[in-house]
Amino acid sequence: MPFELNLTAFRHAPWGGTTGLADLVRMNDDWSLAQFSWAFSSAPGGANAFTLETADEGAEGVSSTFDPDYPHPSTAETVGGTTIRPQIDQATLEAVADARPEKEDIELHHTLYVTPSGEPRRVLCFGRFTIKKGAPTQ
Repeated sequence: MPFELNLTAFRHAPWGGTTGLADLVRMNDDWSLAQFSWAFSSAPGGANAFTLETADEGAEGVSSTFDPDYPHPSTAETVGGTTIRPQIDQATLEAVADARPEKEDIELHHTLYVTPSGEPRRVLCFGRFTIKKGAPTQ
């Protein structure tokens, strides 16, 4: 069942990636061969501001790796889990149109679609994606 997940990024820094700070974990399932498409739009049902697709770790997009020894966080029982690792590069965040410059934040809406190997496409999560404008480095 899809879940709502509200996220925050900063306009002048990359989001996610190898830091692991934006990782999602899907317990019990091996989604290492799944295809991902993460759409970001300025309004629900609106035109996409940008989309992340399946990519290798370290590149902009969504990567996934399965760990058969992943422990359940409550029971410590070994259940296995797939780490889903998104990465949005700083240039992509800086290129998002700022329709309301008087506001401190840019609010987008996101939907993460996943197609596990041999299974139908589904929504994993959705919600708001807030980009904090912050101060540029120059």
